[in-house]
Amino acid sequence: MSTTFAQVHVRSWQVAYRGLLPDEYLDALDPADRAARYTFADSGPDRPYTTVAVEEDRICGFATIGPCRDMDKAESAFGELYAIYVHPACWNIGMGRALIQEARKQLSDRGLVASHLRWKIGDGRRLLALMLRGGCDGFGAGCGGLLLAGVGV
Repeated sequence: MSTTFAQVHVRSWQVAYRGLLPDEYLDALDPADRAARYTFADSGPDRPYTTVAVEEDRICGFATIGPCRDMDKAESAFGELYAIYVHPACWNIGMGRALIQEARKQLSDRGLVASHLRWKIGDGRRLLALMLRGGCDGFGAGCGGLLLAGVGV
């Protein structure tokens, strides 16, 4: 199952970030290298929680939330959207919006009253539009100065 999550992750990056990150970097992304990140074994209110979007027995996307990892917010009621990935074949059919809405619900169910997005690549228009359609009226963006494949994010 972790390979399927990694395939969604990699393919969404390869399409969404084409033209923003070097083609060589995107083309070299390998789901097998990322599969070990998806363990889902830990559970509890202080652990990451992943919501999965499935269509016709196929994983189309997922969103992972949890307590905010920023040190200045770590002891607060802030939550964070750690990741949201939707396979490009499932874009523009409401999967991302449904994932955002469920992620917000899961944050609220855990007593985390605000959401925080750690970083985005590029101008983030597609992500911002998705967040707004999902009911978010804004989000914080941090981690300035981070380099990924030689590109500032």
